[in-house]
Amino acid sequence: MTTVAKMTKRSSLHRQSLVRTEVRNTKGQISTRYIDAETFELWQFFVSQNYDYQVLTQQPCVWIPDEEQRRHDQVFSHAPLNSEVTKVAIECFDHDTQLTEHKIRFVPTDELDPILERLTKHFSKPQRYATTELQAGGAISLQNADYIAPSWSIPRGFAPVRSAILS
Repeated sequence: MTTVAKMTKRSSLHRQSLVRTEVRNTKGQISTRYIDAETFELWQFFVSQNYDYQVLTQQPCVWIPDEEQRRHDQVFSHAPLNSEVTKVAIECFDHDTQLTEHKIRFVPTDELDPILERLTKHFSKPQRYATTELQAGGAISLQNADYIAPSWSIPRGFAPVRSAILS
């Protein structure tokens, strides 16, 4: 497998609703995961049934690219949890099937190198070409989101979680 990794320089306004969760594996080690909010329940069922992991905590948050976070720093600096999280976009082209797979993962930035290595091994097969695009950002907590003005017009990816919290 050939892998190419690059850091994205373009500006993206795409926010992503996530669930920040702590997971205990079968060895008793605890790790932090950021899972797409729409698929969290399915992911939780899958890791508990297939890997015997325990999901210890669940906290709604939104991933915001660094460029946007800097523009709105006065608002987001009040968030109770603001973690550096890198968006990892993987595209794999399989020469045998002639299909391209697109995968997105959100990884704590301080754990990026070992996780990127595991993802690369996971997607490696003979006759497969993969590219990895990284985009720096942050996960902003939506729990006790008093810092969000209720009259804001919230772009895609933020409103569903905010409305669930405020209701």
